[in-house]
Amino acid sequence: MRCLMLPPKPANSSTNHVSALDNVPNSLTNQQTLILASFGFSALQTTLLSCVPGIIEVLTILTGVRLAARRPNSRAYVGAIYFVPAWLGILLVNLLPWSNRTGLLISRYLTVISVPGFILSLLWLNSV
Repeated sequence: MRCLMLPPKPANSSTNHVSALDNVPNSLTNQQTLILASFGFSALQTTLLSCVPGIIEVLTILTGVRLAARRPNSRAYVGAIYFVPAWLGILLVNLLPWSNRTGLLISRYLTVISVPGFILSLLWLNSV
């Protein structure tokens, strides 16, 4: 009960907001296999296409951390830049027609790019 009476800390509130924003693209990840299978891919193709987001995550985390390390105090800017393609991917997944399988697949892969933004935002909030 005592925790309800304390005023919220800005760092905790910011972490909650960033986590909520990052979970919007994450909701597509939870349904990824169903989405790919509904495009008409076989089980093997669906499995192989499900490996691509993991590769994209590793590469974007490496590039995001390296970009943030090159410039002092740039974690917030680099993290915000990595959220832009993810939100574009979310819009495209919702707006493209279901017959455009290539566009939907690419837009699904764009949503994975938000991971470095989330990691950098946590690092940035931890240093405040």
